[in-house]
Amino acid sequence: MIDYDTYDYVKVGHYSNVSVQLPKERVTNRDTEKPELCSFMEPLIYKVALQHPEWTLIGDDPYWAIKTEMWRVHRFSIYEDNEYVGRIMRRNYYEEDYQYEVHNDRISKTRQRSGGRATKDIKKALKTIDEWFKPKTLEERKAKALEDMRGTTQNSEWRASRTLNDLFTRMMPAVATYLVNNMAEARPFLESFGAPASSLDQMPAKLEIARGMWQVKAARDTNAGTTVVLMGDRYMLIPDKDPDNPQIVTASQLDPVMSGKIGVLKIFDKYDEAVEGVGMRITPITFYII
Repeated sequence: MIDYDTYDYVKVGHYSNVSVQLPKERVTNRDTEKPELCSFMEPLIYKVALQHPEWTLIGDDPYWAIKTEMWRVHRFSIYEDNEYVGRIMRRNYYEEDYQYEVHNDRISKTRQRSGGRATKDIKKALKTIDEWFKPKTLEERKAKALEDMRGTTQNSEWRASRTLNDLFTRMMPAVATYLVNNMAEARPFLESFGAPASSLDQMPAKLEIARGMWQVKAARDTNAGTTVVLMGDRYMLIPDKDPDNPQIVTASQLDPVMSGKIGVLKIFDKYDEAVEGVGMRITPITFYII
């Protein structure tokens, strides 16, 4: 589909059905100079535009040519009644190696590797276009419609699930706490949806572990925590708010609350769990204090 909302379509060449799409945010006073066709592509584009007035040819990948200070285009997508037909582009980087490349869905299905049919001969390129850019059959339209339907619905389902999952993630601390505090009332409802009794029994203990991790995440998100590294009889304190300026202190210089939390984590031998109201042990000598 042609995206008229995102792009400006600037006419180029001698035919009304040939234009170049420029992103609206990139169009400035300097950039609105009339785009130019790549000299190698120009004769092919003009012949296709003349032979197929029912097609719309849109240059969809222009680049800024410093020498001419103009947008130059060497790749065109072709549409008929706003439906994508195929594309024509210049292949290779150096002028002596330039080729016309013709590509669409039909060509892709006949090739084992990516890319379209390429040739230096303009007559062969035109013949390929006429052969492969014919109107779609009913079977092709049906297959494309089903493919688009499946792809669109799957993407929409994924986006909807992702949005809901993100919302649940943000709400999880409050939801889990509410469930545990009101388990007597919520349990029959959860069991009716297949929640195992053993899982419901474990929720209070699991919630305690989860709350510690939620607190760690909240501290990291708001730069409210401190990373502590043991250095023999000294401690390096790396505050989230100013990680470029760590402090080296002795045990006697530690804040009593900080010292108590470090003491708790020293005897906590798990590195993948957090202690609620305290923090988390990262390695044997590294701690994150909330």
